Amino acid sequence: MVCELSLPEARITTGGTHARPQASASASLAQRVLELERRNDELESFIHALAHDSGSFLRGISLRTQFLRKRLHSADAESIHLLDVIEDRVLKLSRLVEGLLRLARIGARDLECRAVDMSAMAREVVDELERGDRGRSVSSTIQPGLDAWGDPALIRLALENLLGNAWKYTAHTPAPRIQFGRRADQDEVVYFIADNGIGFAAETASALFSPFARLDSARSFAGTGLGLAAVKRVVERHGGWIRAASEAGCGTTFLFSIGEAARSETAARRAS
Repeated sequence: MVCELSLPEARITTGGTHARPQASASASLAQRVLELERRNDELESFIHALAHDSGSFLRGISLRTQFLRKRLHSADAESIHLLDVIEDRVLKLSRLVEGLLRLARIGARDLECRAVDMSAMAREVVDELERGDRGRSVSSTIQPGLDAWGDPALIRLALENLLGNAWKYTAHTPAPRIQFGRRADQDEVVYFIADNGIGFAAETASALFSPFARLDSARSFAGTGLGLAAVKRVVERHGGWIRAASEAGCGTTFLFSIGEAARSETAARRAS
């Protein structure tokens, strides 16, 4: 069964004083924010251009290896093996490039928000996982009536990564289980996706959402290390947060919120 994991401590906010900030300090802060936004835009543009050009280059390599394979159909086994290795490396790099592009697009696109039936969306994702891996039997429990206000494409991307991870990391579990539900956390809606897979040591959680992060317990599984970074960016674009609670060998629970920033951004754009 899925290990019972406690909800991480809620974020603590403290009230500020009534001291009026200095105008110069406020102007300096606004300038720094604008500069950070400009640099972030430049970085995302660079990643997008690099990923696009790299993708074209990798597709060229793949086509040439396919051509060589046809020409060398009667070649020795070692030559065929080297072609297999090249194609495998190209495939992995292509997936990495696609992950970088998705990561860059999350921050670049405007949110197109509406009501999202997250229960139905999660069921679609799990059904796709089952169709792609018919040899496995995984017990999945999805709480009905889960909804949110957000960008459906981005929320689906987040669910695909979180549920995909749960599916992947329960591969060696005798009776794998995945749960998706909602908890009441004071005045905030908190969603969770839990599994009884391999888990990870709690002290490594801080690196979990960094791009290219691959925990030791996950190195034997396929992946680019970009999925959870994308999830973090999605929920933060919606004004939410995400964290993980886990124990090695006892599964993982991801907890996340979808904040009001998405609704505010949509309203502001319609008013302009």
